Amino acid sequence: MLTLGRVFQNNASKSYSKPEFLIATSLISLALSLMLSQITFANNQQPTNLKTSIKLDLKQSMPVIWEVNKYEIKLTASEYEVKKASEKAIAIKQERTEILARSTEGRAESVSFDQKRALVKTTAEKYGIDWKILEAVWQIESGKSWDTSKKSYAGATGPMQFMPGTFRAYAKDGDGDGQAVVSDANDALASAANMLSQNGLSEGDTNRALLNYNHSMAYVNKVKGIANSIAE
Repeated sequence: MLTLGRVFQNNASKSYSKPEFLIATSLISLALSLMLSQITFANNQQPTNLKTSIKLDLKQSMPVIWEVNKYEIKLTASEYEVKKASEKAIAIKQERTEILARSTEGRAESVSFDQKRALVKTTAEKYGIDWKILEAVWQIESGKSWDTSKKSYAGATGPMQFMPGTFRAYAKDGDGDGQAVVSDANDALASAANMLSQNGLSEGDTNRALLNYNHSMAYVNKVKGIANSIAE
């Protein structure tokens, strides 16, 4: 800036035409603007890839900034923050699962053996099937669990371990509350009885009914073995 000032002072005695004077003052203004912008950007950490186009207009004594690139600033979480958030979400999910499990266990403990046996008998009678077969299936599928949302590795859910599509096909409202819920013992037992009945158990075809429930003769034989062992 001092050098440009001296150049201007040394030539101050010379006479300039208007265009020449405008060019000179524009160049000086341009130099000052660039120097000031460098200082400003340095203080504000100018992006290294910022590009500015400057148009020099002889009709004005100041340069005109023609175009400045626009930048977007995006804030992203660090890997550490993402990891901590993921761990927190997993911990919350685990806590909720444990609470649900404790709640389910509490409900199961409050239901006596006699109540379960009574439910099996009334449900089996309603669908015209052997109650011992129904109870044996319940025993194998979940150990005669009451209301539970526990799920098998294959995705079967609830006291009678229904796959989602199978439950939709045979679902029944066992307790008369207007909805069939796979994790509800009353609904699950009624749905299982309905499935067994529709597939031959109401006609005495135990093997066909059980094979539709689980496509395995080993399963069929196991259910029948438990059913035969059940005493009144």
